[in-house]
Amino acid sequence: MQGINLDFSKQYLQATLIVSLLSVWVLVGLFYYLNRYTKRDYFTVWTAAWLFYALWLTLSLTVQQVASAEILFILKQWCVCISAVFLLWGSLRFLDLPVRQTMFGLFMAFLMVWTFISPQVFPDNSLQCQLPVFILIGLGSMFAGVCFHRLRKRMPYVGSGMLSTGFFLWGLYLVSYPF
Repeated sequence: MQGINLDFSKQYLQATLIVSLLSVWVLVGLFYYLNRYTKRDYFTVWTAAWLFYALWLTLSLTVQQVASAEILFILKQWCVCISAVFLLWGSLRFLDLPVRQTMFGLFMAFLMVWTFISPQVFPDNSLQCQLPVFILIGLGSMFAGVCFHRLRKRMPYVGSGMLSTGFFLWGLYLVSYPF
């Protein structure tokens, strides 16, 4: 009896990254349009989050495997960190929760220092370097999904259920990405 083989070739992974990058650019365009149409600042913050995620995908397309101590690995981790912070910040702005900008700046600085120092702390294990960052961005995405779900309960906006499901499932994917 044969098990499931999850070993994908490099061509399949490249195609998947390209499709993901195109999807992210659609989201960037959508959030840019929504920001221009509604003049809500959380769409600007979410647009920034998706732009940094697109940069991470672009770096992943250009260089497949890098050691955790290399500068490209750190740059990729910084893109994910900044994307996570902007995603969380946009969700909090969406909920009208008062949050100071300096708190997010300090949080972003902490994450950038962590991604710079973690390869020295865990030199042979990139999983331990990546896991906290991807858990953070995954939880930020799931939080955005919960925000849209709450909005769907209060006001019957078209598409808020779809956005809620999409953000939540994307968050589950991101939490499991390093594995």
